[in-house]
Amino acid sequence: MKYVLDHDLHIHSRLSPCSNDPEQNPETILAHGVKAGYKHICLTDHFWDADVPCASGTWAGFDNINKALPLPQADGITFHFGCEADMDRYSVVGVSRKHFDKFDFIIVPINHLHCHWARVQKGEMDKKEQAVILAQRFWNLTQLDLPFRKVGLAHITWDGLAGGSPNWSDHIEILNYIPDSRWRLLFTEAAEKGMGIELNVNYKRYAEGDEREAMLRPYRIAKECGCRFYFGSDAHHPKELPALPERAAFFIDALGLTEDDKFNPFC
Repeated sequence: MKYVLDHDLHIHSRLSPCSNDPEQNPETILAHGVKAGYKHICLTDHFWDADVPCASGTWAGFDNINKALPLPQADGITFHFGCEADMDRYSVVGVSRKHFDKFDFIIVPINHLHCHWARVQKGEMDKKEQAVILAQRFWNLTQLDLPFRKVGLAHITWDGLAGGSPNWSDHIEILNYIPDSRWRLLFTEAAEKGMGIELNVNYKRYAEGDEREAMLRPYRIAKECGCRFYFGSDAHHPKELPALPERAAFFIDALGLTEDDKFNPFC
């Protein structure tokens, strides 16, 4: 059976500093989820646990994102409480063991290299070096003691992985420097650990042909390796929430996704 989009598992609220939009509140998010016919939505505000050393000093602690609770609910849909827990330059993920059970779902970005606390080294890095670092951070994530049944790898092909480069296409070159063999090793490990792979790319930004295929290549390999996928809008404002279904339809068709390819952390 063809993959059915019945969820949005990467949504920010006004509690994320990069949103700070009073209209992006749980009630607005839930209303959108009901209208879209979703079965599951998940709030994933940026988070760094105060109990974890090397805290970024940028994202809010648990006491802040906890202000969203209790989340409103509606018939036919479940509103889950999650977080986007970042990874610093030492591959430390900002969620403590004591808070694991507080979250229904935890997404981890490994490519927030535009942030000073995530940069591995000072000064400029060439794209080959950035590719090596990205792959190493992916591997390091898979080796952590995390509840992978409810962990998702956020936006692996996000254009910000170029570390804030003004040239948007730089991230494509970085992706191209990671060979298929390395991607297979990484995604095989992710599949064995049971970690979900996120799909939320605005595919329209990529020109048809080589550019779009470069973006799709990691996901094609992930599917071959047995990974399962979830979708997230990464919405920070209400106007961004409705974009997901069209983006999802593209990936479902491009990757040939079926219900067997669906990652569900709530089983």
